[in-house]
Amino acid sequence: MRYRQSFHFPVILIATMIVCAADVAAEVLPVPPQGWRYPTTAEIGQPWRDAHEGRYLVARGDFDGDGEDETVAILFSEERSPRGVPMSIGLFLWPDAGDDPLTLHLQEGVLPIDLQRIGVDILAAGDHVTACGAGFWTCATGEPAALRIRHPAILYFHHESRSGAYFWSAPDSAYRGVAISD
Repeated sequence: MRYRQSFHFPVILIATMIVCAADVAAEVLPVPPQGWRYPTTAEIGQPWRDAHEGRYLVARGDFDGDGEDETVAILFSEERSPRGVPMSIGLFLWPDAGDDPLTLHLQEGVLPIDLQRIGVDILAAGDHVTACGAGFWTCATGEPAALRIRHPAILYFHHESRSGAYFWSAPDSAYRGVAISD
């Protein structure tokens, strides 16, 4: 009996530490808006995600140049299709801690492959050629052929496929999006 008691104490202590650590980790991520959730481990198990600390689902950076880091995250809708797939994927940005998030991108009619391929990362400040500037299509009115950004931007992508950038536009006092590749 004495052996059993001494065995359970370390197990209970370790289990308590794991639960507490999980609670602390959960507090680091912003609370999703109502009707949205962070992806489950089963939905994001692709090996290519191992190269990124946030599994290409969360990124932090000073995207608007205010000296404070903002958080951007990919969230899945809680509503599911008859196939069990989330109905929508959203890219949300929290401008400051405690603020409601901005919706940068919303994709509805999600296919299972979309869940496996989407990601978010940071696009470094500097000069970048856009998709239309690279000749994928003719630039539309107001669509830039090149992008010069002063602060890091948000890179939203489909793994081994297309990508877009969301960047802070000081003249517009808003985030703008542009296709980077097709």
